[in-house]
Amino acid sequence: MKKHCVVPDVVDVAPEVVAEVSYPSGVKVDLGNELTPTQVKDIQSVKWNANNNALYTLCMTDPDAPSRQDPKFREWHHWLVGNIPGGNVDQGEILSAYVGSGPPRVQGCIASDGPDLQAKWKNKL
Repeated sequence: MKKHCVVPDVVDVAPEVVAEVSYPSGVKVDLGNELTPTQVKDIQSVKWNANNNALYTLCMTDPDAPSRQDPKFREWHHWLVGNIPGGNVDQGEILSAYVGSGPPRVQGCIASDGPDLQAKWKNKL
């Protein structure tokens, strides 16, 4: 996460738990691998070791949009889901629908911040 500047550009410290992210296209996110817009056009599966009694927030952002050299759309917002009970993303409150990457080709990384953003109570969103 430091190599690709997710730390400190998106989060101050790396999360203790890394989420497992996979797409219907069959590709899986592996910290640092490059994925094409075609591979990530559809909503993905996100799993992490969750506390079933906790609520989480999942934020997918692109810190380098449209490119690392010209991040004029820095922190491009791809997906936001709040009040996720345990690890059940599909039961969370969708605050913004998933938007896959588009041209130009994805450079840098898309960071999914979620497992470390645990809420103490259900938030009015």
